[in-house]
Amino acid sequence: MKLKEVSLVVLLGIWSSACFEDCSPTNPGSFNSKQKSSEVWVTPNVGSRDMLDLFTEPDKWAKARAQITIFGFAYYHTDFPVLCPFCGRNTLSNFLTVVPGGAFRWLTEHGIKIAIETGSVKPYDCERENVDEIFQTKRAIGNVQSSGGIVSYIAMDEPFATGQPVNQPWGDPLLSCNLTVKENAKRVKTYIDEVTAEYPGVQIGDIEPYPYFSAQQIQQFVQAMLDNGTRLAFFHLDYDPNSNEENQVEDIRALRNFFRQNGIPFGIIIIGANGS
Repeated sequence: MKLKEVSLVVLLGIWSSACFEDCSPTNPGSFNSKQKSSEVWVTPNVGSRDMLDLFTEPDKWAKARAQITIFGFAYYHTDFPVLCPFCGRNTLSNFLTVVPGGAFRWLTEHGIKIAIETGSVKPYDCERENVDEIFQTKRAIGNVQSSGGIVSYIAMDEPFATGQPVNQPWGDPLLSCNLTVKENAKRVKTYIDEVTAEYPGVQIGDIEPYPYFSAQQIQQFVQAMLDNGTRLAFFHLDYDPNSNEENQVEDIRALRNFFRQNGIPFGIIIIGANGS
């Protein structure tokens, strides 16, 4: 499959993404005309066995590091204490001590921006309108920044996929908040407003799955946020590489054009699978 004119970046890691020309952040006042027109994100798997080695043996990935603009952590890596049996050695305490000053400070000093992928609308917090997600995100940002790192981005982990009614026959109704699109967009807005009120320098974007949702549905979600005054800092498509969706090339082009027209940087997640 060949996707023309769509920004794709592949690096060793679980995913990476790029944006197009005129990559505008959420807050126009913070726009830097000198910033690159594309970003390269790399987020290792949550339990990657060699994740800590990136900091103790930096020469082994010097060439790749020169191409990376953003390094991503899972929420599990940035909060303590947190139950994460699949994290292995990748815990907050280890990231804080893996090198003098810690991994977060190390990345910031080497000019690599930090992103955290975390929940914003999740089914286990539906009744409380996701206040726990807001609190946890603030705490995670604080943990990173109190250790000398700077969190530049928060990537919301599929708030519409878990907020909306099940969209595929194999979906689990228990893993949905069963919200309307408008209600879902309102909760996303509340999350963004609450987090950025305390951390105004953090830009927040969205990840949603395709083809679990159609291109039209994704545009509907984003338009609902635009309608309530919420402009995402970016949108990342969680693309299923095993998809046999017939219209995927046309769909991705349509999404590219939609996000470009609305000034929202658009990237496609590339899954590294087994690292080969």
